[in-house]
Parts: sequence; C-alpha cells; structure tokens
Amino acid sequence: ALEEARKNYQIALSVNPRYAEALNNLAAVYHGEHNFKRAEQTYKKALKYAPTAAITYRNLGTSYFADGKNKQGTRAYEKALSLNPRVFQSGENQPIEETSTRSQRIAISYYLAKAYAMAGENEQALACLRKAMDDGFRDRRHLMEDKEFARLRTTPEFQQLVIDQHLD
Repeated sequence: ALEEARKNYQIALSVNPRYAEALNNLAAVYHGEHNFKRAEQTYKKALKYAPTAAITYRNLGTSYFADGKNKQGTRAYEKALSLNPRVFQSGENQPIEETSTRSQRIAISYYLAKAYAMAGENEQALACLRKAMDDGFRDRRHLMEDKEFARLRTTPEFQQLVIDQHLD
C-alpha cells in the first residue's frame, strides 16, 4: 500500500512541512519503490528538522547501501549507532531492509558489522557477520583485511565463525 502511504504522509506534510517523522516515513516509501535518490533526499530533509533521529540515519544508510554508496551508508550507520546504540535491534521501529535485494541485505549486514566492530560491540558485530554470511557473503579477503575488524579478528568467537562458515 505504498501509494496510500505516500498520500497520507504528503497530507501530513501539507499540514506541517517540518514533520520529520512523516518525512522519514515518506522516504521509506520512496525506498520501497526503489527510488533511492529521492529517498536519500527526503531522509536528509527529515534530518534538517530532527538532526538526532537515529532511525532516520539508519534508514538513510540503508538507502545508501541499496544505491551502492557503501561509504556513505557506513557513515550513516555509524551516526545512527552513536545516537542510539539500540537503533538496529528488533523492536526499534520497522526497518526498511525488508524491501532490499539479497546482495543489498548482504552489504547492509556486512557494513553494519563494521560499524558495530568500530563501536566495540563485538557480539553485535559477529551477529551481523553471521547474517551476512547466511545471506551469501563469502569474501574472505575483505573479512581478513578490513581494518574495522582488526580487534574482532583476535577473538576466539571470530575465529570460530570463520571455521563454522568454512572461510578458514
């Protein structure tokens, strides 16, 4: 019901053009339609009115990943985590990742793992890596060379993950 949702968010924005939550949700509609450029623009507009909205940074990051803009996606995810360390946990608003392709889901999980690793959240980083691998990630070289995973690679849990996923 993307069209109906779009109409309702546009009505809300006609009443209050600075309604950040409606802008965030309208951007999610654009993302669902695979109009990532428009989604990114609308998320940025929402952030003008609510610059500390972790959910909007999370959604912006997801749109960046869907559009192949991995560096920008990583930065948006890192910002989301810095604003709310629980923003990616279940129960924190419905994620827009559901409309992503398999390769986009792999990228989202992998780069989210990087963001968690940089934040020192090893358990979350490993869970995201596991999810990326379950979806088909198999790039051992990146896994072993990406600087964000340097500390994580020294843990027994990481070593076990590599063995379990047959990447050793």
